[in-house]
Amino acid sequence: MESWLTYSDYKTLGGKTNEANFNLLEEDARMKIDSLTFGRLRNETPMRRVVKGLIVRLIDRGLLGSTDGMDYQSQSNGSQSFSLAAKKGNEAENFIRAYLQNEVDVKGVPLFYSGNL
Repeated sequence: MESWLTYSDYKTLGGKTNEANFNLLEEDARMKIDSLTFGRLRNETPMRRVVKGLIVRLIDRGLLGSTDGMDYQSQSNGSQSFSLAAKKGNEAENFIRAYLQNEVDVKGVPLFYSGNL
């Protein structure tokens, strides 16, 4: 799947992370959005601005990247203990749904509609 947001556009839209991190996180964001929208945005060109803005916010709010859906909260080396925070995946999914709740595909179908067409 081709990128939906270039690093140049990311920076123009106020993105803060470096290019190496961006490349990994943009792919993660794209895959999450694609899954939640049942592939309805996959072939859209050019990608709509609201989706580009969503990707920037997902990256810059730290809602992407995790370990088995859980994120390290703290770590200790002496006793080999660590703790995990709540799942970012759920937070990212809720954020995506809220951000794109009124968006429709080119046929007028809501992006999150999962019934028969």
